Order: sequence, then C-alpha cells, then structure tokens
Amino acid sequence: MIAARLQDLVERLSVDTSALIKSEIDLVKSELTDRAKSLAKAAAFGGIALILLIFAMVGLLLGAIYGLAESALPLWASALIVGGVLLLVGAVFGLLALRAAKSGARKPEQSIAEAKETVHVIADEVRA
Repeated sequence: MIAARLQDLVERLSVDTSALIKSEIDLVKSELTDRAKSLAKAAAFGGIALILLIFAMVGLLLGAIYGLAESALPLWASALIVGGVLLLVGAVFGLLALRAAKSGARKPEQSIAEAKETVHVIADEVRA
C-alpha cells in the first residue's frame, strides 16, 4: 500500500515538474517575444530618426560652408575647414568607441566562476 502510494506521488511529482518546466519555458518565450517586438519597434523609430538627422546634418554643413565662404574665404577653403573639423571630431569619437569596445570585450568572469562552482558542488554531491 505504501509503495503504491509512494509510486503515485513520484509519478505526480514527475508530471508536475514537467508541467512546471514547460510553463516556465513558455513564459520565457513569451517575455522574449514581447521584448523582441519592442526592440524592433525602437530600432525602426531609431532608423527613421537617424535618416532625418543625416539630412539635417547635410543641411547644416552646407550652411556652415557657405557661411564661411560669405565671410571672405573661397568656397573650397570653407569646405576644407568644415571637413577638417568633422574629420577631427569623427576621429575622437572613433577612438572613444575603440576604447569602450576594448573595455567591454572581457570574459564574463563572474558567470564562469559560478558555473565552475556549480560543477564542483554537483560533483561533490554525486561522490557523496
């Protein structure tokens, strides 16, 4: 009688555990799908904003070039000055991006340490 009841409890535990794992996986899938949709929407709006900002920047750069040309510089010299300033600013931002990429490219050391610790704990439990 006790063995049959124990077997029934183990079977129910197995079924309930499987159902719980499946529902957790479904929840994660749902959350990731919602997050992906939200990020896709943000990326679309960001892309449109970027295109409009590029057009605005071209207009402002042309205004700066022609403004310098009106102030006694030839048009070609004005274009060289504005282009040189843009080159310097772009180089500074490129170096900042390179520095940020190098500092962010480290191994996930804490996750690796925790995974190794988990493996050691499981191995110790199996040996015991």
